[in-house]
Amino acid sequence: MSLLNKALKDIEQRDGEHELALEPTVKLPQARPWRNVITIVAVLVSAMVVIVLAYLLIPTAPKSTSDSFDEAPVADPSHQAKAPTLDIEETASQPKQTTSVALTAPKDDNSQPVSAINAELNSPQHANVVEDNQAEPPTSSQQLPSSTKPVEAAQVIVASTTEDEPSHKPVATQPKAPQVEPPTRAVNASQPVASSSDTAVKVVKALSVQQRAQRWFEQGQQSLRFAMTNEAIKQFEQAVILVPEHEQARSSLAATLYGQQRLEEAYSVLINGLKVAPETLSWRVMIAKMAIEQQQYQRVLEVLGDGQDARATQLGNNDYWILKGSAARQLKQHDIAKVCFTELVRRQPNVAKWWLALATSEDALGQYHSARGHYATALQLGGLSGPSQQYARARYDSLQDTP
Repeated sequence: MSLLNKALKDIEQRDGEHELALEPTVKLPQARPWRNVITIVAVLVSAMVVIVLAYLLIPTAPKSTSDSFDEAPVADPSHQAKAPTLDIEETASQPKQTTSVALTAPKDDNSQPVSAINAELNSPQHANVVEDNQAEPPTSSQQLPSSTKPVEAAQVIVASTTEDEPSHKPVATQPKAPQVEPPTRAVNASQPVASSSDTAVKVVKALSVQQRAQRWFEQGQQSLRFAMTNEAIKQFEQAVILVPEHEQARSSLAATLYGQQRLEEAYSVLINGLKVAPETLSWRVMIAKMAIEQQQYQRVLEVLGDGQDARATQLGNNDYWILKGSAARQLKQHDIAKVCFTELVRRQPNVAKWWLALATSEDALGQYHSARGHYATALQLGGLSGPSQQYARARYDSLQDTP
């Protein structure tokens, strides 16, 4: 038995070695069925994600009122008494509910079916359906805004939603039997009543050039109050550009420029103003004041010529005579100075300095008798400064023996 077993073991050992020596000729790839399963699952998940995103991101557009109207031909006059019915469609999916109204009318043997009313009915000009061909169109004061609906001429049927259907879908309703109304009532119902808010109309009037210039001038004055000098100059310039003869704007512009030591610019503004309106005496007086401060006495006499004396007398401008008389006395033109101070004495007889100035001019012209009397008047009125009073007393005493 042991030999037999040993022989069998040898045979099995040889067979196993022979089999192990053989090399496989064909290699089969290892099958992986789970990859197909994963691919299918990924496709299905992607499709579901796309559907969910589309449902969430694409909002449900509310059905506008203009889309719910159906166009319909105008009925014959013989069928005007049949009132159409109104189907109200409500959408509850939006935060703010919108109601769309559809007009439907019953069909009979002699009339055509109502199909759809043009979307143009949604506009305020065609918001009303005039059922009488001879009725006058509503005036503009009787028209309602586009948000109102002409529901007084028809029966309103409210279409409610059921539990099985979503709230945003309209519920079809059957039209009721036509109700006959008197023609006059139908015409009156088709005309809306204007609300009080529609009658308020804002009227915008265009400003004239003078008004615009005045506004620029007022803005410039406001800027000066807040010490915004550069801004004020620009605003005054705008006023002068619009109305070159604007007296106050040009005067304020020149004064502001002079205050910034821009002397030549200030002179130029006033001189250009005189070219436009040479009769404006205030601009001449302003030029004379600036010239006096700069000791430009000849410029004063040039701008305050003899041709302006009558206008200065008419307007009662004392500054004109003071500036002209002072410049003439500095230039030793005493005849002009005498005329100026004589006018000042006539206007203000209680002012002693005018009498003193007149006496000085007469004294320089050799009119000693009248000069001595005017010195005396100045001393009697008083109010002179110490040096002026001493000068007047000395001249009065020296002219005592003069014939």
